[in-house]
Amino acid sequence: MRYISLFTILLMMCSCYHVNQKYVDQYLVNYRDIVRRQINFPIPKLSNVNKHFQANGEKRPTILMIVGTDCSSCIEKFKAWQAFITKGNFNKTNVVFVALGENNEYFEYHVNKHGNFDFQILLDPSGKFMDNNGLVPYVSNAFLLDKNNKIVMIGDPIANPAIKNFYDYEIDELSR
Repeated sequence: MRYISLFTILLMMCSCYHVNQKYVDQYLVNYRDIVRRQINFPIPKLSNVNKHFQANGEKRPTILMIVGTDCSSCIEKFKAWQAFITKGNFNKTNVVFVALGENNEYFEYHVNKHGNFDFQILLDPSGKFMDNNGLVPYVSNAFLLDKNNKIVMIGDPIANPAIKNFYDYEIDELSR
């Protein structure tokens, strides 16, 4: 009987997973070195290569994604992000991609000729953004920044539903 009760409790916890600060804190323990780090951007020499994007100037949480200009799977994420940011809490955020590398034909085609994205794409050919912000170990990651550009969450909410739940929770907290 004791095992059935324990199993029932565990089943309820897993099926009714509700994000709270305790779960977020447990996840972020692995990222103590980067959480609350101030991100300095945009670097003046970074250019916005997305001709369709119009900044709204609103100070709100920001999702920062790092991609490579020669990474086809990274660039394919633009389409997924376009669909994703129109749902739920994600429309309460700014979304900024920093693209590392040169503006090559492949990148140019997918950003300006093929895509009509509602987010900023900054080109960083020299990698200075990563160096200046100490993000080199975190290439190809997504970060949630508060209104003061401090990292509050790390991970890709599109690729991982649990991370998405954490982002939802944090965006709610930051939007209050």
